[in-house]
Amino acid sequence: MVPYDLAGLSKIIGGSANAEKRLDEYFTRLDASYDDAWFASGNEPSFGIPWSYNWMGCAYKTQKVINRVLNEEYSSVPDGLPGNDDLGAMGAWYVWASIGLYPEIPGVGGFSMNTPIFPFVKLHLKNGDLVIKGGSEKNIYIRLMKLNGKSYSGTWIDWKTVSNGGEIDYLTSNKPSKKWGTKIVPPSYE
Repeated sequence: MVPYDLAGLSKIIGGSANAEKRLDEYFTRLDASYDDAWFASGNEPSFGIPWSYNWMGCAYKTQKVINRVLNEEYSSVPDGLPGNDDLGAMGAWYVWASIGLYPEIPGVGGFSMNTPIFPFVKLHLKNGDLVIKGGSEKNIYIRLMKLNGKSYSGTWIDWKTVSNGGEIDYLTSNKPSKKWGTKIVPPSYE
């Protein structure tokens, strides 16, 4: 996996349509063992793969897969994690996915986006609070998003944009929006 250059990876395997098809096949199962050809929710190197759809212009599929993982692979029973928590790795993945932000590209300040499951989140940052509103466990698809009061259709938020706080507002639906998140491609680095 090359999270820093998902556009390059997509190009190598024949473009976004081929990458999307391969991702669709990969997410047929979410509980695969490490040697299987499907997604292993409990395997740390696989953690960022659900957000790959954001680079393929299919943000609604990121939203669907993450919702599936949260609901099918995690529970409140004593062994309710998909694998060994490894010093909090599984729990951290759950928190990031639940608030709708994921630090997809190591060493790059920013977040790939998905629908948060909470209607209200407040993150206390050093220079101000980041407030996230409008998430839902049932209406898992983003129809509209506003960043600091302005319409925002990207699936990537740069750290500089939110490092001093701000507000992200979502309007969600139970039906996928195949338009939201398709116009602005998240960053890739060769």
